[in-house]
Amino acid sequence: MSELIGRLEHELEHRLFTRGGRRLLPTTAAVELQVHALQSVTSFDSGVEALKSMSSLEGGVCTFGVLRYGAHYDLVQRFWLGPR
Repeated sequence: MSELIGRLEHELEHRLFTRGGRRLLPTTAAVELQVHALQSVTSFDSGVEALKSMSSLEGGVCTFGVLRYGAHYDLVQRFWLGPR
């Protein structure tokens, strides 16, 4: 974990934590970055849920069509007025 934090700090060119003994204390840069990191994670999770709903019956779009002359087949009566 320490190596990953070090690499991220190097990439961002900002110190994210102040090291003290066995503790890491977030710097102002870390607090600022946290807001954006949480938005990214939330957005990713929303995308994953959207993809999952595509292959389940929990979400999505379903389209039904009615024949042009549905009344001829007594479909209009059944759908709009209920069963006889």
